[in-house]
Amino acid sequence: MKMSVKESSLRDLIKAHKDFWRMKNPKPLLRVRRYSPLRSDVKIPLSDGRSVSDNVALDPDLIDPKLFIQRLDEYRKASLITGDFIESLAPYDLCWTQAFIGCPIRVSSGKVWSEPFLKDITELKFSNLKVDRRWFNKLLEFTESLIEYSAGRYPIVQPLFRGPIDMAASALGPDKLCIAAYKHKEDLDLFLDFCAQTFIKALRAQADLIPRF
Repeated sequence: MKMSVKESSLRDLIKAHKDFWRMKNPKPLLRVRRYSPLRSDVKIPLSDGRSVSDNVALDPDLIDPKLFIQRLDEYRKASLITGDFIESLAPYDLCWTQAFIGCPIRVSSGKVWSEPFLKDITELKFSNLKVDRRWFNKLLEFTESLIEYSAGRYPIVQPLFRGPIDMAASALGPDKLCIAAYKHKEDLDLFLDFCAQTFIKALRAQADLIPRF
């Protein structure tokens, strides 16, 4: 069977990426796009009808993936390949991994931020550590909505997932994280393990939903 131009281009591109990570490709992977500065008037659409950009706490019940997906109409005509990269769709960055472990999530100055919820690492009762299932399930709902929207046109990928040390820094604040690393290493190790396991569970749960592209 003769390979289509799309399949041939994808195969060549995938090979170039594999070679890059194996340090066999001497050329950088490049994509040229129009410069877009960080703006303060980006508004987050909420299910209660508001569009918010500053000093508003976010609750998973206020997040309707379809409201975000309505903004993706530009992808209907977008090329699958731009430069050396494959276009993809991911759930909007809502500080997912920090939300999973209990960090309050807030939109401020047009961006989404996580806030600390621990005063001290020693106040944690590690036997009671639980994932916030409402945020966890919202990620899966967002993923399913993107799969339906894409209809096989674009690969669905994970959003920006902050790793365990960033999750801990968000939960404690950077100063208290440093103190914990110095004074309470065992407690911090247990918390980092919880963060890592949460990260892995979320990644696997999302991957189980995503069809092969």
